[in-house]
Amino acid sequence: MKLSASVSTPILAAFLLLALVITGNAVVGLWGVRQLSEMSRRVGSALAPQSQVAMQVVVHSSKAGEAIEMFSATHDMDVLDVSLDEIDTADVYVAALADGGETPVATIAPVADTELQRLVAAAQEQLYAFRLAVENRLASEFDEFGPSSDSAQTFREDFAALDAGFETLLTGTGHREASETRLALQDARFAVTAASRALFDLLVKLDPDRDTAPVSAAFDAAGEALRRAAQAPLAPPLDAEIAALDQLTEDAAWILESHVEALRYRTTLRQDYDAAYAALSATTAAMVARIDDLTAQGIDDVAAVKSITFTAALVGAALMALVTTGVYLLIRRRIVRRLRSLARVLGELNTGSGPVHLPQWTARDELGLLRDQVVAFKDGRDEIARMQRDQAAHLDQLAAKEAEARAAAAGLAERKAEAERDARTMAERQSRREAMIAEVGTVVGAVAAGDLAQRLSLDWDDDQLDRLAAGVNGLIDTIERVFDSANRAIGEIAAANLDITCASDIGGVFGAFQEMIGKTAQRLSAVVREIAAAGDVVSAGSDDVTGIARDLAEENASQAQTVSQIAAAIGQINASVGANAATARAARDDANGAAALAATGSSDVSNTIGAVRQIAESSSEIVAFLDEIENIAFQTNLLALNASVEAARAGSAGKGFAVVAAEVRGLSHKTAQAAEHIKIIIDRSGAHIDRGVELVEKTGRQISSVHSAISALSTRIAEVDRVSEEQATAVKALAEAIDRIDSAVQTGAERAQTCDAAAAALARESRRLSDLVAAFRLARAADGTARPGAGSETRNRFASGGAGTFAGAQGSASRSLAS
Repeated sequence: MKLSASVSTPILAAFLLLALVITGNAVVGLWGVRQLSEMSRRVGSALAPQSQVAMQVVVHSSKAGEAIEMFSATHDMDVLDVSLDEIDTADVYVAALADGGETPVATIAPVADTELQRLVAAAQEQLYAFRLAVENRLASEFDEFGPSSDSAQTFREDFAALDAGFETLLTGTGHREASETRLALQDARFAVTAASRALFDLLVKLDPDRDTAPVSAAFDAAGEALRRAAQAPLAPPLDAEIAALDQLTEDAAWILESHVEALRYRTTLRQDYDAAYAALSATTAAMVARIDDLTAQGIDDVAAVKSITFTAALVGAALMALVTTGVYLLIRRRIVRRLRSLARVLGELNTGSGPVHLPQWTARDELGLLRDQVVAFKDGRDEIARMQRDQAAHLDQLAAKEAEARAAAAGLAERKAEAERDARTMAERQSRREAMIAEVGTVVGAVAAGDLAQRLSLDWDDDQLDRLAAGVNGLIDTIERVFDSANRAIGEIAAANLDITCASDIGGVFGAFQEMIGKTAQRLSAVVREIAAAGDVVSAGSDDVTGIARDLAEENASQAQTVSQIAAAIGQINASVGANAATARAARDDANGAAALAATGSSDVSNTIGAVRQIAESSSEIVAFLDEIENIAFQTNLLALNASVEAARAGSAGKGFAVVAAEVRGLSHKTAQAAEHIKIIIDRSGAHIDRGVELVEKTGRQISSVHSAISALSTRIAEVDRVSEEQATAVKALAEAIDRIDSAVQTGAERAQTCDAAAAALARESRRLSDLVAAFRLARAADGTARPGAGSETRNRFASGGAGTFAGAQGSASRSLAS
């Protein structure tokens, strides 16, 4: 049969498929581990530090805004330095986000996300704009305006000098009799004082939208009053007072214009500052939100890759189990079962007892060739049995002829009387023939029983009988030599030695039988050689599979170690996120405490404002009382003046009354002066009180703003705390997922080790098959190669002997039987 396939081809294909499955599973596992490592590194090593730095930007920006508000309320230079340092620190953190590098909280990589890069660039620009707004606002904070400014102080000094001039004019001795002039001067003085009070009232409650026309009108009215006083009868020269009042009017106009403009400019700067701070807060909040979104996206990507890797591992394991089962079933069906059936047939042939059951399967590979050779060997054995049956039939024919000879001898006995000599001769020959026939029967019976050691005697005193005995002995020698050669060949085959050659010089069926045995041994040798080659291929393939499985086990072990390292890194990240969450909670508690303190301070400031306002109301009541006292003093002065006029009219009778009237007028004048002085002092105190009320209200508003900012900061820190808790939960879930992946990889490693053990077992079985095949000593192949054996000795033993003796004996036996 011509080979058209090989038993090793499907096995090699199955092992190649198994190798492809193992390689694909390893590649997918390595890809999954690498993706998980990269994503975990990006989430843990890039986004977590960036989130910390972004939170530092938010915190330091908020601290800078709080310090600016505190400086506006206290003008403490240390607070100013703190605010500028906070802005510089926030700028350093933003620059680290943009370019990467070392920071006090963590080492970060440059931002890679486009949206986050845009937000970082916007944060840098807005931080620069915020710093400019802060510097402009701080510069405007040093601009003095209001009742405590230098210009207001100068105005107050000039007003005091003018009022002293009025005092001098009113207390002068040369104009006491000119009551109309004094009244005009006093009215002018009151008008100047009212204009000054209106100016300081406006400065105390300075408002960029407040109308300044009443103050200007008051100063104009004071000027008119002073000019009327200058035109009164007996009025002293008032040019200096008029010039001083004009200068005060110009100074008041300049103060109103400059202070209101400065207040408007400060209001504009405050609006710019608030806008810059709001923009910076919005950008930093958006930056933190973007980092949180990227972190959440990274966690989702890690979960997706984990799912893909786990699914691929399950599919790869299932394919490996399926392919391994297929290889096992293929080898069991295509090789093991067929080899067992051939071994059973060879065992039946070796025992030689009972029927031989041939395999029912056919194949066009090496096992099919081996089956055909076993079938041929069985046919040769059947041919030998047939020849043995033919030999028995020939012996039966000889026995029949012997019976005929006996019948002829009986006929010759009847003629004994005719020729004694012939009778005696024939009797002797008959006796010898009978003896020979008996001996031939014994020898043939022994040969029929399988004993080929028996021989006929050659001393019969008869040439024909001697030739017949020699021929029978030669036939038995030939049969013995043929069976000895066949038994030796079959024994060599049974002893796993197929290196035999059955060369024969005997013709006929005996020679064909010997040649058939030699061809069978050669065919078996070729089949076993093919089996040995297939076993070598299977052994080599199993060694390759063992190596691949061992490499896969090592790679899975390495993957397990890498996943363990990733799990440790995720644990560290989890600890860092937990620490951040604890820091956020502590910051939230501090912010709540600061909010409570700010609320308490705001309440205290409100109480202080109420107390100061009560003082201001009391001062207003005192001013009202002083006005009444001034009116009473003025009326008393008028009454005293009238009394003096009446006393002058009464003459000497009214001199005492005139003296009393003068004293009363003096007392009223001193009362008016004291009331005026007290009123000025109270006015100044009222101005200071109003200034204090304004400052306290401003402080209250600022503390309220600080309270609002701290509340907003507390809300943000609470949000950060919540986000940190969510991040901690997500990272913890990621750590648990990595632990599950680690367990899956460990399981994969164990399965790879199991596959390695199965491949090693397959290699051992293939080597055992090779050892079993190696027990056969094979004949040389077509290329002249052969394994070590004893084929030449067997051939010599089997081919020993000559054919001449058998041919001579056979001819003699034939002639004897014919005669």
